Amino acid sequence: MEDHVEDLRTPDEQGRTPTYRSCSDGDLDKLKYLFTHGCQEDVRRPDNKCRTPFYVSCWHGHFHIVQWLYAHGAQEDVRKPNVHGVTPMYAAVDVRSSLNQALNGELKLGIMKWLLDHGAQDDVRTRGKSGMTPMYFATTGNQVNLMQWLFDHGARDDVRTCEANGWTPMFVAVHENHMEATQWLFDHGAQEDVRTPDNNGATPMLHAAQENHVEIMQWLFDHGAQEDVRTLKNNGVTPMWIACEHKHLTAVQFLHRNGAAQDINTPSFCENINMYTPLWKVCKQNGLDIVQWLILQGTPSKTTVSSWFNQLNYQNRMILYQQGLRNRDVDHESFLAFVSAADHGMSETPRDIRLRRRCCLRRPSGVHVLHIEGIQEIVGEFVCGKAETRSLWYHIVREGPGDESDDDDDESDDEGHPLNGGL
Repeated sequence: MEDHVEDLRTPDEQGRTPTYRSCSDGDLDKLKYLFTHGCQEDVRRPDNKCRTPFYVSCWHGHFHIVQWLYAHGAQEDVRKPNVHGVTPMYAAVDVRSSLNQALNGELKLGIMKWLLDHGAQDDVRTRGKSGMTPMYFATTGNQVNLMQWLFDHGARDDVRTCEANGWTPMFVAVHENHMEATQWLFDHGAQEDVRTPDNNGATPMLHAAQENHVEIMQWLFDHGAQEDVRTLKNNGVTPMWIACEHKHLTAVQFLHRNGAAQDINTPSFCENINMYTPLWKVCKQNGLDIVQWLILQGTPSKTTVSSWFNQLNYQNRMILYQQGLRNRDVDHESFLAFVSAADHGMSETPRDIRLRRRCCLRRPSGVHVLHIEGIQEIVGEFVCGKAETRSLWYHIVREGPGDESDDDDDESDDEGHPLNGGL
């Protein structure tokens, strides 16, 4: 019999007893069975992170378990925090433990009211070790009804209270793309937080650009954050840089048309980012859709095109150049600057150069030649090596004497070339 009782009280690797797990699952019948079979002490036994059965019942929204535990010896656990300093009131605010957050929000509001009536009045504003308040956590779940209840019961000042990293509730609402919570905070005293940066100097606008929350970006812009489309983070990163790094086309378009167009060529001054511009970065990330859109806006300058164009992979360079030649809206002057750089091998890898030279000697069938302002381009296809991998290649040469002699000089490159059977 004693061995049977021990089995009913044995915790798992995380310190969770069968009583704890029954509270987490909301299984009242199992909880009652365990209680009547020698597990009375486990009603208050926490897991390895100091979370009691009462705490986890509040977290999962099991109101009936909360009431039962209180009636069977867990009165002192109403305010007992976990290892992070988080109380049951704080846990009750967290709706993320349920897939049906709207339903869980209503259930948890009932628990919060009950906790307030049973001695947890001060916990409406108690901050965890990370500095987050119940108001902050309600914002992460976009639970405006819980935010309003906390506001009405003593948490008015927490509308603007920062956590340890300097994030306000407004900041986290923007980051999580919670429009309803964002508007509620603005209407309840957080107007200044539309532009309040975190400890790293990042504004809500920058974080909205990072997450591609364009609707939130527009809302911020309309509510006083017009200047933040160009506001630098502490490391010199702009919203445009962040949007390009994450390849968010819609965020780039929003910033471009709202005053940040010039930032596409503005480098960061942070040493570990090496003065890279947003345009260079998006090419490095092979965000071809953004590069194509920017070119149509005439954004790349003649002086920078060779440096950023070189960051695209070989396939995307081929696609982009072919599209540029066919589209008369593109600034061809920028591409001519690339041509000038390509003549000196600046925009090609060693393998690209080898392919280019050999293709000049053996122009395969299907080659077509385009003439643009004195530039001749040869485009075609060939079979690459034994693997017969089809690849696109291109070559750009200037018209005039000396072409044939250049081709003769390239004969030494024949051995080991794909067209000769190897790389």
